[in-house]
Amino acid sequence: MLILLDLDRGATITNSAEQVVRLVDGLVDGIGKRRLIYRDTAGRYDEILVDSGVFRGFKACSISQQDFLRGLLLKSL
Repeated sequence: MLILLDLDRGATITNSAEQVVRLVDGLVDGIGKRRLIYRDTAGRYDEILVDSGVFRGFKACSISQQDFLRGLLLKSL
């Protein structure tokens, strides 16, 4: 799993998802089967759907996933 945080500096991850996927795919030598999760500027976590390094859409994370991801981020700080 790869987690991105939108820092609200210019274009958002949501509005530039295709470019973000290309950038991340290049930085990690291919996203592969890893899930790409992002926290938007409102603090909500969602998944960016990727197939063979190409942006395919978004999927909302469930409430339990939101809680898990918030906890994971807090542990890493």
